Amino acid sequence: MKASFLLIISFFAIYLSAQKDVSTDSLKWEILISGNQCLIEYAENKVHKTPEEFQMLWNRAFSKMDVPPDKPKVDFKRYHVAAIFLGWKNKGGYIIDIENIKPKKEEVVIYFLEKEPGSTCMSAAVVDFPFLLVKIPVGEIDNYSFSHKKLTYKCP
Repeated sequence: MKASFLLIISFFAIYLSAQKDVSTDSLKWEILISGNQCLIEYAENKVHKTPEEFQMLWNRAFSKMDVPPDKPKVDFKRYHVAAIFLGWKNKGGYIIDIENIKPKKEEVVIYFLEKEPGSTCMSAAVVDFPFLLVKIPVGEIDNYSFSHKKLTYKCP
């Protein structure tokens, strides 16, 4: 009786350890391009899943610039491209950081941080349009959302 009980408990423990909680797994991402000059004037975030979508974004963001950046090559059978644009900013020094990309039950959440220079920071008196494009491996979940936090950093 005792041996049977231990055997059942052991199988249950093995079963639980084999269950995968996707909410704790982070996806690996790779930065394709980031900067502070593009033609997207308003904040927007979107995941592009096809070469055609990505080309349309690229045209809107960079094609009419005097010296556009080189467009990164992406294999859309293996990757999607998450694009984060902060829009018009009246000073330099903004940074976009990906904190994490996590699959949840029905969507992949892209957690990013908008870092803004504090009042003690010396920043250029220019108009900036910060952006970040990252590639994410294609998985079983095809829905995406963004979670955005702001942080003001201090300078000496």
